Amino acid sequence: MPVDETPVRCHDPDQKRGKIKNGWMWVMSGPGDDVFFDWRSSRQHGELTSLVEGFAGIMPSDGYGAYPAYVATHPEVRWVGCWAHARRKFFEAQAENSRVAQWILRLIAWMYHQEKQWDEAGIDARQRQQRRERDFTHKLYWLRVVVWRLRAHVRPKSGLGKACTYLRGQWKPLVAHLQHGEPRLDNNLVENAIRPSALGKKNWLFVGHPDAG
Repeated sequence: MPVDETPVRCHDPDQKRGKIKNGWMWVMSGPGDDVFFDWRSSRQHGELTSLVEGFAGIMPSDGYGAYPAYVATHPEVRWVGCWAHARRKFFEAQAENSRVAQWILRLIAWMYHQEKQWDEAGIDARQRQQRRERDFTHKLYWLRVVVWRLRAHVRPKSGLGKACTYLRGQWKPLVAHLQHGEPRLDNNLVENAIRPSALGKKNWLFVGHPDAG
């Protein structure tokens, strides 16, 4: 069940007139790629708990702290990371060290190419897990070696430094894909579902009242 969240500004009736605050649209994908939206007034960890309590299975997400915190206390839920988020940060850092960043981008692109071929072959989840473990393990080993060494030689606040820090911090959920064949490599299904609301915010600007969310 992929999960994500996005801020949506709204009028705060408890504050002075015209005061705007952030509300949050939480988005989850269910069986059959159905997408569920739920408006909440905050992004606190407890919001996630109330949304997914009782769920057992695999939860793909980005690196927001609510997700690992929930999984840490719910052993029936297994967390896998989002390779699209990791890729995006190296894509944005290409200008700083194009050779290394592009090597990492090519490696991630190769994994996506393999996944596409497996989709076309119509393999099941068990076969996909076996192929991920067989084909990805060696390349991910070298990705880890490169990123860990690179992180020691770049400024932490540089684009490349931030990309390395993110990947290192998300390494465990990212490589958890080797243990599963059901989830996609990224959270793009729910991110794509969020996109219309992100475009809409430029038009309607904010929600008039939290209840309207």
